[in-house]
Amino acid sequence: MNWMTITWPMVAAACLTLGLIEMGIGLAQRPRAPRLLFALSAFTVACVAALELALMQTDELAEWWLAACRTIGLPLPDML
Repeated sequence: MNWMTITWPMVAAACLTLGLIEMGIGLAQRPRAPRLLFALSAFTVACVAALELALMQTDELAEWWLAACRTIGLPLPDML
């Protein structure tokens, strides 16, 4: 078991936790937009971390790598 196998899911879990907390607060209080955008950004980082971990652990590099690189490009504009 590699240290990245432990660290990447922990990063994704921390981002999901922060995103859920901020989404709950953002839905309950005003102004909503900054908190909901932060929650969206946290969920995006969690998705990217999961895709990076999947890319690090794959053995089939050719077509799966290209499909994952296309998929990882979808949530990245949300972070910006």
